[in-house]
Order: sequence, then structure tokens, then C-alpha cells
Amino acid sequence: MPVLIDEDLVLEENGQLRPAAVANRWLRELPVSGAPAARTWRVYADALRQWLEFLADRVVDPFGERAELRDALSSYAGHRLSGPLEKRLAPPRRGTCT
Repeated sequence: MPVLIDEDLVLEENGQLRPAAVANRWLRELPVSGAPAARTWRVYADALRQWLEFLADRVVDPFGERAELRDALSSYAGHRLSGPLEKRLAPPRRGTCT
């Protein structure tokens, strides 16, 4: 099962779960929620990691306001379609999740 970990290895801060911890909870539920294949877990984890990194680079809180997240999603779609060549609709990189 892939696990996402922040660079500082902290999963909780000020009594609040960090996005990586919430993502890990969702990833752990995949086998019983219709995604039984380990390869699927890896693909989902890598896609989620890329999304969280995109938000962090733009200082957007993954638990933030809906309008801000919707705007970020639009930007992410544009980034994946016309951003840096290595990011354009690229398949998730193998071996990037731990």
C-alpha cells in the first residue's frame, strides 16, 4: 500500500491532520471501496501526490474554500494540458510513492 509522507515526516499539526494523513486514510480504504488492484493504488497515490504538490506550490490549502479549490483545479487542468512538457498529461512516474 503506498503511503504519502511530508518532507518533515509530520502527519498532524496543532491537533489537525495534515493533507498527507487524510490522503493516506483514503488510500487505505481503496481495497474495500472498489479498487482491489495494487497497481491502481499506486496510480491513485501518485496522482494525489502530484495534486497536493501543485496546491502546495501555489499556497492553496487542500482543506480550503471551495471556490479557491475550484480555481486551483482549473489551473491544474491547464497545467496538465499546456504546462511544462514533462508534466503534460504524463503518466504517473513509477517508483515515486513510498
